[in-house]
Amino acid sequence: MGCHSPSQDVLYFAKKKLHQTSEIPIWDVTVLKSGILNPAINSLLSRIRHTNSLVIADRGFPYWPQIETIDISLVDDVPRVLEVFKAIQANFVIGKVAMAEEFRRVNNLDTVKSFEDCFGNIPTVF
Repeated sequence: MGCHSPSQDVLYFAKKKLHQTSEIPIWDVTVLKSGILNPAINSLLSRIRHTNSLVIADRGFPYWPQIETIDISLVDDVPRVLEVFKAIQANFVIGKVAMAEEFRRVNNLDTVKSFEDCFGNIPTVF
């Protein structure tokens, strides 16, 4: 993983310890190893409350500067919307899924079914 200073990587939570024989600080580092590793997404998920909405969208979704946005795109179609949904769903209560009506019209049946299967019993509105 390489050497990281705790101040350089927000995934590290460090406690400063003094070495027993000197006053040189040594860092005791804990690293997140599972679940959502992206610190911005973790922060956002921890602040969402009952009346808030979370949008998971591909790069074609409109952007409004007044709304908090976390762009996690790496390359075209990575990560995919369902990959993000599945990762978040593991530790996040989802009350309802809202999708654009156009989604059903412009996507093939296999794609629509893959989303429906992923959502399971979560109510979905178009």
